[in-house]
Amino acid sequence: MRLNPKFLKSIVFIGHGEGEAFQPCGTGFIFGYCEGAYLVTADHIAHELGSDPFFIRINRIKGGSDTIHVDPEGWGVTWFVHPIEQADVAVLPFHYRLDDHVFSLAQLNTGLIVTDDVISTWAISAGEMCQVAGLFRLVPGSSANTVVIHSGNIAAMPAPERIPFKNWRTHQREEIFLDAYLVEISNLRGLSGAPVFVRPSVRLGGHEANGGELFAYSSNVFFFGVWSASWEKLDVADKAFQNGLARLPVGMGIVTPAAKVLEILESPPVIQERTKALSEVDEILKICANRENFFQSRV
Repeated sequence: MRLNPKFLKSIVFIGHGEGEAFQPCGTGFIFGYCEGAYLVTADHIAHELGSDPFFIRINRIKGGSDTIHVDPEGWGVTWFVHPIEQADVAVLPFHYRLDDHVFSLAQLNTGLIVTDDVISTWAISAGEMCQVAGLFRLVPGSSANTVVIHSGNIAAMPAPERIPFKNWRTHQREEIFLDAYLVEISNLRGLSGAPVFVRPSVRLGGHEANGGELFAYSSNVFFFGVWSASWEKLDVADKAFQNGLARLPVGMGIVTPAAKVLEILESPPVIQERTKALSEVDEILKICANRENFFQSRV
């Protein structure tokens, strides 16, 4: 099924190199919260970037794209991660002001997030349709981002099992265990950090011949989580890919719940940064207003 075009416009590609030299390494998206904007991606992507400058590529309304230089240290901001749990998601305050008439960019928001209440209200469970949209490294797009949509279904909800995942912060051969969804979707590398959407099913009220209930897909779509990774099978016989190894997805991926994004945005360090940033904006607006009043009074 189709996704709302506005959802796709929230997606950016993260990488290095400006203009035609841009090389994407992952997916991100813009999330709006409390008058602020945030770049969201997987924490294992953010951890590799650290405080170093990088680029994001954003599509233009009239075609083509621009690469935007992002400098966390120069902006005086940092990547924020979950304050308590190990979760493969990170957010960066995004203070870059972009012209809405030039860039094809939108924001996801809290009204779309799958919370416990949404799960209960819609009875979201294994089997629901999921779609993830982001970078497909083999076809990233030469002049603009080619956002590829993968479709599948929820394979397992977080509780009670935790999902094993390689510890991206230590780079040691150790596993950590995450509260995450399992989603049956095949992909290759590049999708990390992409938003995942769920379209809940609804009961139609009738029954099938064998007694089972009839369901149909709802018209409502929610922000389900952030794509972390998928398990792969290494096939040394195929030399078409990197280092003589072909990476073959086994069709099962790990998705960090969207509620973790909200928990990060509501953590004290992020609230403090947001309050400071908004107060600085207010001061700038006051200065601009005072200047305008000054010049008008002299006309």
